[in-house]
Amino acid sequence: MLLKDMHADINAIQSILSKFAIAMREIGDRFQNMYFAAEKEYMAVIKNCDDCHAGMAYGFVKVVKQKTSADMGIDYKVKSKPTDVPK
Repeated sequence: MLLKDMHADINAIQSILSKFAIAMREIGDRFQNMYFAAEKEYMAVIKNCDDCHAGMAYGFVKVVKQKTSADMGIDYKVKSKPTDVPK
């Protein structure tokens, strides 16, 4: 019974990971764009992001300081809802 519950939990987590990753990418890109206004704080938060990724066993996800703003050709002002993501 415990193993069955664990598999159900794993399946539930896997079903939302792609949706979560999209939001994390958008948040990350927006934050990267704010870097130029607050470099010291930006570098501290990058370290926090990497510490969190490592703590969740996603150490292969590493945020790096970019030389230019991220995704300059995307308009992030377009409103969206979590349910807009294809299933």
